[in-house]
Amino acid sequence: MRIKNSLLAFALLALLSLGLTYAVFAAGQVPQPPVQTQVAGAGGSSAPTPQQVQNASQAAQGAPPPAQGVGAGAAPGQPPAQVQDVYVRALGGANFGTYDKSELVVKKGVPVRLHFSADADAGCGKTLVVSGLNVRLSSPSGSEVVAEFTPQEAGTYEYSCSMHMFGPGRLVVQ
Repeated sequence: MRIKNSLLAFALLALLSLGLTYAVFAAGQVPQPPVQTQVAGAGGSSAPTPQQVQNASQAAQGAPPPAQGVGAGAAPGQPPAQVQDVYVRALGGANFGTYDKSELVVKKGVPVRLHFSADADAGCGKTLVVSGLNVRLSSPSGSEVVAEFTPQEAGTYEYSCSMHMFGPGRLVVQ
């Protein structure tokens, strides 16, 4: 009787696993990975760059890879688009839970390099998530990390730590 119950439980778990797997693939909604981080100045790393991750993600969805480099995507006869470098630091100590900048402003359609760092005692603030832009940066040691992306839609996007204890700050795309 005990073996029969064990076999029934195993069969039930197997059916549930197959059903969940089928539901995910049938819906065609496989979760996309967030933009990967890169430590500034960490040359020679075997980890993919954020652009490589984005290209692979778009290729998997059947989209052509985006143009590369500074000025990529500029209209003919127009000067190349400049990369927008923006910086934000998570603060610790007496300012725990805040960022050194509460608002960052960038232009739509222009590549952005978001530089993020954190104070040593910033705790959960060592992770920065920009909601709506699929950007997630993590700086466990507090050193600067960089995400590269090109915002395609104007709007205001909040950034905070992954636990929503820091900020929120605002990234305004004009």
